[in-house]
Amino acid sequence: MSSMSKLEVLINDINENIAFFERRKGKNKKRAYKLKLASIISSALVTLFLGFKAVNLNLFSNIALIFASLMTVFNGIEGFYNHRGLWYKDIRTLAILKELKRDIDFNIAGEQKENISIELLTEYKNRLQNILTEDVNTWSKIRENLEQAQMVDKN
Repeated sequence: MSSMSKLEVLINDINENIAFFERRKGKNKKRAYKLKLASIISSALVTLFLGFKAVNLNLFSNIALIFASLMTVFNGIEGFYNHRGLWYKDIRTLAILKELKRDIDFNIAGEQKENISIELLTEYKNRLQNILTEDVNTWSKIRENLEQAQMVDKN
């Protein structure tokens, strides 16, 4: 395989990973935002409806109980999936992938296709693999921390 076709494969792979992390970053950001907003709104409504209890209506106490339950569910979902942590992780990985792409673009700019060495392309491929491996390792650490926190909560 020529160095140009290897370059095309490498750049295509980087572009696919960038697109993947862009989508996943957006999803995790939206999920984190929605869960946090739902939790805040539920908390505010609980306070409001418990304040209405002074009017001596049990209906407001029951509504407050429903929103307190929802708040527990929203916080539990965020605690289990940790969308905010995943969002931060994806931002970091995305930035490193874009840096790799800029480095490749800079180093091949103005070069003759046949002058791009296989060794240089292999170095870039290894950097890409290290970035993706680090992303998986970070995800594993996030999951381990969540599982440890859940174990502490059970005890």
